[in-house]
Amino acid sequence: VVFYIGIIKEMASQGRKTSNSSNRKPNLAPANIQKQVQAAIAVSCMTYVSSLETTKLPDVHQKHFYSYHGNPVSGILPMVKDCLTGEGSFGDLWDRIDNGSDGSAAQLTLKTHMSQKGHILYRAGESLTIQSLSNARQMNPILISGRAIFAMAQAALKNGKKALFIEKAAYNSAGLLPSGWNDEDLDKHILDEMWKLLKGPKVHDVDVEEIEDENDPSDEHSDVSKDDTTLERPEGWIFQGWFAYRLLGPRAHPDFQTHLFSNAQHTFSTIENHAALQAA
Repeated sequence: VVFYIGIIKEMASQGRKTSNSSNRKPNLAPANIQKQVQAAIAVSCMTYVSSLETTKLPDVHQKHFYSYHGNPVSGILPMVKDCLTGEGSFGDLWDRIDNGSDGSAAQLTLKTHMSQKGHILYRAGESLTIQSLSNARQMNPILISGRAIFAMAQAALKNGKKALFIEKAAYNSAGLLPSGWNDEDLDKHILDEMWKLLKGPKVHDVDVEEIEDENDPSDEHSDVSKDDTTLERPEGWIFQGWFAYRLLGPRAHPDFQTHLFSNAQHTFSTIENHAALQAA
């Protein structure tokens, strides 16, 4: 408890420093980018928690909380800090800009194939911070709960499962992409098809589930009607869970690929069935 109070005090101190040094708001990334990074961390947490001997849903939520925020008593390091320092699987989230021979740490900027905004740089520690990624809401210094972390991972994995279907369908019987395609072309194809799948009528042999909240202010194109199929995917549009999919999906380093995109439904139903049995 003392540890988490310390985190809140540290975040509040950062807020006071920012307020004292400037009358304007910190140069944070917009809410949809914050949520993308949070969801990627959440999926990493779920990948870890799914390997543990845990069946009761409250325990699952607690372990997600500890995995995300850390638990010094148990020696669990916070994944949110691993993310901002580019440790492990999070290394592929960032481009590293070496500051030269002055001895200062390299600057991390979000890779543009993640944000799909090549003209904007989002920096670790500036645009994305411990405070912004740990808070349930930007204006509320309360840590994201384990239940919310679990729910974020679920939503990202459900969308990722659809993206995986689209990506696999892009390869021919010989396991090759169309001639001339590279990673950027494949990204565009997946995002274009996901736009049609989530915003238009059913066009694939997979179940269309209402993953995104139509009124979610984090979706910068939430005012686009699902029935309007005349519009192409807006520039910069990404589905919730895109960061997690690119970071931990089939094109990630083999050491960091999660099994949850292909086994997501099995994992969820197993946990929920155990929880129902415990409650019975």
